[in-house]
Amino acid sequence: MHSGGKKVIDAVKYNLGLTSYDVRHTESILRNYGNLSSASFLFSLQELGREKIAREGEYGLAIAMGPGVSIETALFQW
Repeated sequence: MHSGGKKVIDAVKYNLGLTSYDVRHTESILRNYGNLSSASFLFSLQELGREKIAREGEYGLAIAMGPGVSIETALFQW
């Protein structure tokens, strides 16, 4: 997801019932690079790909936030 800040990440975790493990790449991108805006989910996706733990048929959800109140989401399947 977009690493817009700790409060944003915590709110998404809470509302979607996610764990810190689920958003580990988002949190590490924010910690290591700062707020990269909507493009940050691409960095998280790259890190997930490096782990090679996603299996064929599994689903992923990308969440990015743009200026103002715009929110982009994408559901994808490996």
